[in-house]
Amino acid sequence: MSARPRWRVTSVTSMSCRARYLPASECRKIALTFAAFEEAAPARCGISMKRTALLVLALVLHPMAQGAGDAEAGKAVFTRLCSGCHKIGPSARSAFGPPLNGIIGRKAGQQEGYVYTDAMKNSGLIWTREELRMYIKDPSEVVPGTRMKLWWMGNDERMEDLLEYLDANK
Repeated sequence: MSARPRWRVTSVTSMSCRARYLPASECRKIALTFAAFEEAAPARCGISMKRTALLVLALVLHPMAQGAGDAEAGKAVFTRLCSGCHKIGPSARSAFGPPLNGIIGRKAGQQEGYVYTDAMKNSGLIWTREELRMYIKDPSEVVPGTRMKLWWMGNDERMEDLLEYLDANK
């Protein structure tokens, strides 16, 4: 399996952005974010310091810079590591684990048709990407008393791919 190219911004101004492997629409969003920060930045900053700080802010706040994964690659991770217990998709039903449609943003332990442990029902968790990331890596650490057993052997890229796949299946 070949590694997909990582995007890299090569230049940005308030009017344009050039990048490798980044869709033009996303590059334009970075340029617009940069323009908004450039307008709001204090005038006393030196030009190079101001431009560097603004570029960093624009890239940090842009969703593409957050390490979003690849949903297609995430489907393969899901199939290999999760599908033995969980289902996803329009016809998904409870199996050994609950269906994972729309899990991101959902309250933990509330999926109809699945019998959860008291620990999960009473956890108070709302499944965000970060909560799922921590739970997948060590379920018992996040929810002591959970039934889920998983020994995550993937890397951060595979985790992002899996989270992107889960997020895409609402």
